[in-house]
Amino acid sequence: HLREVDAASKGPRVKTRRSSIAAYRTRKHLVTSEGTDVSQEIVESGAGLSVLAVKAGAKPAQRYDMRLTRQAGWEFVLHLDLVARARRYRDDAEAMLDAPLADEKPTTLVFAPEFLALLVHESCGHPTEADRLLEHEVAFAGTTFMWPEDRGKLRYGSHHVSMTADATVPGGMGTFGWDDDGVPAMRTKLVDRGTFVGYLTSRETAGALGLPVTIGSARAESWQHFPIVRMVNVSLDPGATPFAELMRGVDSGLLLDAPASYSLDDKRQNFHFSTQSARVIRNGQLEGYVRGVAFQSLTPDFWGRCDDVADDWELHGFLSCAKGEPLQLMRVGHGAAHARFRDVPIEVRG
Repeated sequence: HLREVDAASKGPRVKTRRSSIAAYRTRKHLVTSEGTDVSQEIVESGAGLSVLAVKAGAKPAQRYDMRLTRQAGWEFVLHLDLVARARRYRDDAEAMLDAPLADEKPTTLVFAPEFLALLVHESCGHPTEADRLLEHEVAFAGTTFMWPEDRGKLRYGSHHVSMTADATVPGGMGTFGWDDDGVPAMRTKLVDRGTFVGYLTSRETAGALGLPVTIGSARAESWQHFPIVRMVNVSLDPGATPFAELMRGVDSGLLLDAPASYSLDDKRQNFHFSTQSARVIRNGQLEGYVRGVAFQSLTPDFWGRCDDVADDWELHGFLSCAKGEPLQLMRVGHGAAHARFRDVPIEVRG
């Protein structure tokens, strides 16, 4: 199968190609002195794909995704249609080589679910981890801008923005039967119609914050690691607008497919992202590519510019969210649909 994928990614200006398939099986048996005795088995499958195109006198263009993972078997790899995806990545990368620079001005941005998955991860998932506000993570990961006194008051985004932590989503990389405190998986709101309302917690951090219950977010990389607060499946809730209708509401703007470079401050309040590829939207229709698109914003300001979320929700998986000292890597999931943001100032880098 990978030979077919590799052949599909070949192009006259493609310099390097990478494709991979991986599968994991984890069996976990938790026994505690409190009487917990639970077993669970998790099967995960996925793929990675990367295409780099080059042209004399031009900046190289790369299209890639290493987050094509799900709690599933081989059927998910087939569902990805990697051959068609490889052709699309090849075409995107080669087209970006000839694309003009974008105009540096505020514009309407439509983000693909793949891009929003990382934005949700960095700007909602991490700052709602309860151990950050207890300053357990200051030395390595930082703190947060979402404090206990802000619950139910802080305007995190527009009324179109709701975000949910859900460890019960079928196929999610953050799905389980019980967390590593032995707490059954559950679903809870983090942001409700633009208002910050909840945290990711363990039993320890929920108790320290005076919360009545934990939402079951204690997770350890393996038997030899201590459970700490981790994301589960943290997602932007879908809207009710079909994607085509959402696009018809854009007279002039850009569609951003996937993130490239990014950085955030230690509170997850100020961030900067660039994109792998950007396409012009004119009168609701996709046109050619532009390059050099990046943007910087404050988290509440950015999500406050969201004026619609589509109904084409899909799930993405991250294999290696890093946190803790000693370092632990964790699998987490993020769902999102296409979403539209108005008057976002963009930067252009040649």
